[in-house]
Amino acid sequence: MNKIKNLLFLSLALALCLIGAPVAAKAAGNQSGVLACTFQGTWLEDANCTSNRSTVYTVGNGELRTGYYNGVQYGWGRLEAGDYELLHFQVDLDGDRVPDEFQATSGAGNFTWAYPASASSDRAFRVCVYDEDYQLETRCTPWW
Repeated sequence: MNKIKNLLFLSLALALCLIGAPVAAKAAGNQSGVLACTFQGTWLEDANCTSNRSTVYTVGNGELRTGYYNGVQYGWGRLEAGDYELLHFQVDLDGDRVPDEFQATSGAGNFTWAYPASASSDRAFRVCVYDEDYQLETRCTPWW
């Protein structure tokens, strides 16, 4: 069942990337040089709004990153290199270690939107890196 869910997530992410839907955040700023820190529901659209950033795990060219915005810790994924790779930032909300929400990005230097961390052990994050042709093995970080 988990494999089916992962395939559905991958198919949706690829479809969104192919039609040009905004599934990745890039550095945003206004003309005064101040970042426009906006939200879509719970998601912080620009991880550059965070401070005290660090890398929790690395897998291939992907990183699971954390940082703080207004005192709240957030997690997100970043793709360091690999123009032909797709990165998923996956969020587990109920402790079963199956993604309940995700963000995807492709292309070197891109990163996903950020999701708030929680003290609850139910919430966890990980990143998975896929090649865009799905020919290579999927590589994922441990859940954090």
